[in-house]
Amino acid sequence: MGDTENAPVYDVSTSDLSDLMARTRQETDNPVDFSSVQSMLPPNDLATYTNGLATLKDDLAAGQSELDSRGDGSGPTLGTVTSYYVQQWNDTLSGVTNARNSLAQCPLAYAVSNDDINDLITRSRAETDNAVDFSNLHSPIEDDLNTYTSGLATLTNDIASGAAELASRGDGRGPTLGLVTPDMMQKWKATLDAVAAARNSLQQCHLDEQEQAQATPDAGTAQADSSTSADAPTGGADAADDEPAPDLSEAQITSEIFEFFWPGIPQPDYSQEAGDFAAFIFAQAVSSSRDMDWVPHAPGFKPGVGYIVLQAVQIAWRKIRRKSEIYESVRSTVANNFRTPYDELRNGLSPTY
Repeated sequence: MGDTENAPVYDVSTSDLSDLMARTRQETDNPVDFSSVQSMLPPNDLATYTNGLATLKDDLAAGQSELDSRGDGSGPTLGTVTSYYVQQWNDTLSGVTNARNSLAQCPLAYAVSNDDINDLITRSRAETDNAVDFSNLHSPIEDDLNTYTSGLATLTNDIASGAAELASRGDGRGPTLGLVTPDMMQKWKATLDAVAAARNSLQQCHLDEQEQAQATPDAGTAQADSSTSADAPTGGADAADDEPAPDLSEAQITSEIFEFFWPGIPQPDYSQEAGDFAAFIFAQAVSSSRDMDWVPHAPGFKPGVGYIVLQAVQIAWRKIRRKSEIYESVRSTVANNFRTPYDELRNGLSPTY
């Protein structure tokens, strides 16, 4: 009874001070980093939030010192945490909370807008999803053909980068991956323009050849026969006019790749593992040969079957089969190096490579 009567009376109760400190720590222990979007944020809210957090940390230190001095409630007060001090503390905490809520509603300041990325993806897909096969042209303009095939590969990679960037941003408040910069967008647009110009030029070349063939059918037929003979592939590949358009299924292109590297050897039944292995050995051969500039770059260390069914890759594959663009030394090296996993597939095992 006597201890209770002699207990000190604090200006701010220990329970009220502890509650205020707990609410304050919810802000200071979970700060939000708005540094990447400052150009889009209301400056007053940003200053209130950043300065307020610093003030709250000082308030917590003062409050902790006061509680330590009081101990079990019988110790002396330091006189720092008064009712007036607590009122200012509460005002700062409310200001920080309101500023954080306001800032969280602001969209991020991206260097390239979502609309601009979406527009470029749509225009690029109009090219890549409707790729034209110019392999049957007798006398294509080589520069245009290289620009077109390599450009389609670059556009495929650009589309993937743009889609990944948009997925990261989400509703407009997610982080940027930094994949799509203004400089990258400028190069992307230049590639798209170059692909369109090359396609138009090659299509005109095709029309010119048709007109020439109609005007001189005998010469045109002779030229076609000559071209077929000159471009006939080695290793058992079909002649150009007998090949289907580049719209092969996963199983079909997997089978063609296996036949290219191991002609005449019985093939395994098609499976996801078989398709992924075919994509891998194709990418290995391309990276070691002269085709790497006009075949789309394979994503990751082990590309999957989804890579070899890309329209641009199938066009490149048809050209490789017709003209033996992959060096024979490269083909035989790849075939020898990966014969063991190929045999594992044929025996129903998972390939190790």
